Amino acid sequence: MSVVGLSPTDIVNGVRVLGKGISALRENGGSQSTYRTASESLHAQIRSLQIVKDFLNQSAPSATPSSTALSDSVRLVQEHYQQISEELRKSDAALGCSASSSKRRGVAKKLGWAFNGDQDFRERIARLTAGLSAITLDTIVYVCTA
Repeated sequence: MSVVGLSPTDIVNGVRVLGKGISALRENGGSQSTYRTASESLHAQIRSLQIVKDFLNQSAPSATPSSTALSDSVRLVQEHYQQISEELRKSDAALGCSASSSKRRGVAKKLGWAFNGDQDFRERIARLTAGLSAITLDTIVYVCTA
């Protein structure tokens, strides 16, 4: 039964959303913390991809179909990583290390990250991590068969 058009489920969901919003605005463990962790993770994966790319550039004796396909895969995944990195930079002023300590500044970005950005980022990184793993395995196979 509802009171003034609100069901118990509406009230419970409202409290959950409010709690998520409050935790996103906390200094410790809030959106800034998860953003920084996400950013560090992204940059670590970009460095790993760069290592694979440098290895391929140094060890590929000639342009074979295998090395060309690997290079194309690396380039494609690297472009996706760069795109995500650029999108993260847009939130850096509100959520990054140089973010203002003022509780009022960056509230929209912090809430946006908590409700949409973090989950979207995780999904995209999971897909790219699979791509990076495949490239790494392909590189190992390429080196072993060369």
